[in-house]
Amino acid sequence: MKSLSSKISIAYIFLTIINISFFIFIIFENKMNYITQITKYQVKENAEMFYDNLSRIFYDINKDIKKYEKNEKTFFISLKINLEDITKDFIVYKEDGELLFRSSEKINLDKGHLNEAKFAIANKDFSGKSYHSKINDKNYEVFFYYPIENFEYSNKLAYLNDSIITFSLEITEIRKILLNLYKMAFFIVLIITLIHILFIFVLHYLLISPLKIMDSKSTLISLGDYSARININRKDEIGKLANSFNIMASSVQDTITQLNNKNEEMLSDLKTAGRVQKAIYPGYKNTNDFNLSIYHSPFTYVSGDYHDIFRLKNNLYGFLVADVSGHGVQAALVTMRLKEVSRRLAPSYDTADNFLMALNNQLSDLLSNYDSYFTAFYIVYNPINHSVSYSNGSHCKAFIVSSDTGGIKSMEMLGPMLGVSSDLNTYIEAHNENVKKGDKLILLTDGIIEARNSRNERLDYKLLLDYVKKHHQKNALDMLKGIIIDFKTFKGSNEKFDDETMMIIEIK
Repeated sequence: MKSLSSKISIAYIFLTIINISFFIFIIFENKMNYITQITKYQVKENAEMFYDNLSRIFYDINKDIKKYEKNEKTFFISLKINLEDITKDFIVYKEDGELLFRSSEKINLDKGHLNEAKFAIANKDFSGKSYHSKINDKNYEVFFYYPIENFEYSNKLAYLNDSIITFSLEITEIRKILLNLYKMAFFIVLIITLIHILFIFVLHYLLISPLKIMDSKSTLISLGDYSARININRKDEIGKLANSFNIMASSVQDTITQLNNKNEEMLSDLKTAGRVQKAIYPGYKNTNDFNLSIYHSPFTYVSGDYHDIFRLKNNLYGFLVADVSGHGVQAALVTMRLKEVSRRLAPSYDTADNFLMALNNQLSDLLSNYDSYFTAFYIVYNPINHSVSYSNGSHCKAFIVSSDTGGIKSMEMLGPMLGVSSDLNTYIEAHNENVKKGDKLILLTDGIIEARNSRNERLDYKLLLDYVKKHHQKNALDMLKGIIIDFKTFKGSNEKFDDETMMIIEIK
């Protein structure tokens, strides 16, 4: 139950039930007091009437007592005839349960009547009351219990000794009152319900409906329709809220329009920056000493990855792959500075470690102002003796792929992050390896090995090297194409999370 209208409706229904219950309780309480008084009055009136009539009957019988002394059937017929105007339902029975006479099939002698009869006799003996009454709540019927010995001359009829006469009388007035009471309660409930239903419609119109309109318009705005407005012309708080919403929506629309314009300008600037940055990557050509193939895909329009190749003294070559921390414009600006410093320093150093030390010295002061750093892997290749010198500045591993067996050797070593402090130069080292014709050197950035597929599984080195083995017999260009096809198949439609760079150098 998430909607406000549902919560209000349930609360209002609950209050309605309480209100109706309260009114019905008040009505029934008052009416039941009235019914109680009527019942008491009717019981007393009928009891006295029965007593007077029975007294008169016994008085009349006494005038012709010999006719009834030994003929109880004649007595009971006479009794029935004389009581027809009062009630047709009565029984005469002994205290021990013997039934003497029953005027109709409607009334039966049962254990309940016997118990009440005993109570009537005891009531006479102790309080002198001539009768006892019992109301049957189920059918609004009253039973009157008269010990016959209460009546004068009854002792002359021996068969009536220890006997009780019980009358049954329906209190029709109670039925009528209750029927009217039920009708009244029904109409009161109906009227109260209709009033509450009308009120809930008014409440819905005044409160719930405007809130639903505001909710739908807010949803439209959240979905990008900033022109959505609320058309409620009211002077109350809801009207003020609607007006405030429209003012807010207009402000949001203006702000979004400005942001979109700024975003278009920024995207245009980023595209321009991307084209400018792309120009810093020199166009590489194959030489008599090696074939070169490079894959580079920036995370956005500009990249924090940088790669370059340098022609060094003594006929040496330098291959650099670097990764600046972060993404976007700042990382791209650092790569441009990295390119300028690298190209200026590289020709002066013929070993990989000395070049990275010089690069770290030059950029540490600059990058400390930008709270930035970079990693780099640098290889110096000597085509004369087919040897490589390499050094690692906290960058991911590089590999040598054998042309004969397809075996892969990792060029991995510890090294510090660069651009943090020149004091870290003591941790920069260089290692040497020999290569032969057809061998391939593979350099990359962590955007390759940290890529993930739709199941959030990471590519990592193991799967990458499976791709390398699969395509190792191909030339540098075809090998790179095959690896990148497998790489993109692994990622599927999953978004990239970093710049992606891979360089393959094939020794001639």
